[in-house]
Amino acid sequence: MDQQKQRISVVAPRLNRGSFLIDTQLMIADRTQKKWRSLRSHLVMAALILLGVAARVAWVSIPAYNSLTGDSVAYDFAAAQLAHHGTLLQPSDAVMFDAPELIAQGAPRAEPLHDWAPGYPLFLGVVYSVAGAGPDARKLSAVLLAIMAGILLPLLALELWRDLDSAPAAWRWVVVAAVALWPSSILIERLMYSENLTVLVFTVWTVMLARLLLGIRSATVGRLVCCGATGGLLYLVRVEFAPIVVLGAILCGLACQTKGQIDAAAPHRFALKAPALVLAAFAPFVIGVSIWNGVQFGKITPMTSVGGTNLWNAAIRSDALDFSPGGKNRQVFLRSYVPGKPFETDRNLRRIALRIIQLDPLAYVGGVIARWKAVNLEEYGEPAVRGKPWPYWVWRGVLRSCKIALVIGCALALPLLWKRSRAITILLAGGYVYKCLGLHGLLNGQARQFYPFYAVGLAVAAIGWSAAWNYLRSQWGEGRAEAAG
Repeated sequence: MDQQKQRISVVAPRLNRGSFLIDTQLMIADRTQKKWRSLRSHLVMAALILLGVAARVAWVSIPAYNSLTGDSVAYDFAAAQLAHHGTLLQPSDAVMFDAPELIAQGAPRAEPLHDWAPGYPLFLGVVYSVAGAGPDARKLSAVLLAIMAGILLPLLALELWRDLDSAPAAWRWVVVAAVALWPSSILIERLMYSENLTVLVFTVWTVMLARLLLGIRSATVGRLVCCGATGGLLYLVRVEFAPIVVLGAILCGLACQTKGQIDAAAPHRFALKAPALVLAAFAPFVIGVSIWNGVQFGKITPMTSVGGTNLWNAAIRSDALDFSPGGKNRQVFLRSYVPGKPFETDRNLRRIALRIIQLDPLAYVGGVIARWKAVNLEEYGEPAVRGKPWPYWVWRGVLRSCKIALVIGCALALPLLWKRSRAITILLAGGYVYKCLGLHGLLNGQARQFYPFYAVGLAVAAIGWSAAWNYLRSQWGEGRAEAAG
């Protein structure tokens, strides 16, 4: 018996040393495998992002940018004036509405910027001051925004998805691929419109605010001020985002101290410091625009002067938008126009629009429904298909299916977001309802006006679709188990 114990005491250390070596080798192999998986994942995401950047740059490099249409004419004009003369001017309404008779009567050809927010013209002005105004500078500005969007938007959407969801890691490839290669986001890059800058600023601001509301980043003074200043930049690019920024500031007061969960037992609890700092950093941008309007036009207003004009366009949408010589709508505009006083012109058009709506409210409601459809279900770049061959129908179906999938995914994600953070849910749902269902339904709804939400929307939609996929897989697994049993 003693000899057996001695034999075991000699063999046991050898076995222990052997098992230790095996465990060490397994641990090293496991670490190597994890590093390889991580490297493979990063390489796949880098390839997707580079593919998106290449597609965007190639697409925006095709046109010569010799001629512009729509709002891009005003943006380009204002940027050229800023680069050459240091003034922020826009074509007058007489020029934009193509009314040479008003010019002949002494109406100005140019006037201080008032129809559009100054942020995008300021960006173009910086590019023009370096490259010189002209087609080459226009293309350069489009390429710069395409590169920034192609790199930043997938990464920002991925960060937001990670902050909000705990889905399997494979879904991160879906998020990056969707944001990088979303068809309409590539098509719209060719437009010299402010939406291409808005989507960058809005996505940065949303990710920054979400991390504060979720408690991922502590609500320090510097972070709150930075969040407010970023909201101010968003306001300079598109002034209609001001209510969304204010909503975000209020939610900071409700949620920053409770890591994203508004206290259901005491919803009145409100920390004043957080929203005060956000709004203090945001206010100078609003005050600056108000002072600009006051100095130039004697009208202290934080907004642009086109609210009435947009309402008038919405009210007459059911008519043929006839601006030909002698056309009804042209005559209405000519009678409403006050040279050098755009806010008075806008007020006159607002009165006419309200009168038209009062006389035929059903026609206006029909226009609202059509604009809701355009913003929320249609996608930018959809071709006209009537009388066209089948490839046009297929391409339109692809674009429309992408938009519908995004909207459905966001709807599926809402209950999950509510559990994760009521503040984030209120911010995103409230901003969407205000802008896409309210503002652009009542005024000037087009498919491109959804574009600033697309990267954030895809991150949220991925949460909804991953949850739906997991549910279907579990149901399928249970069904197979029951069949096997």
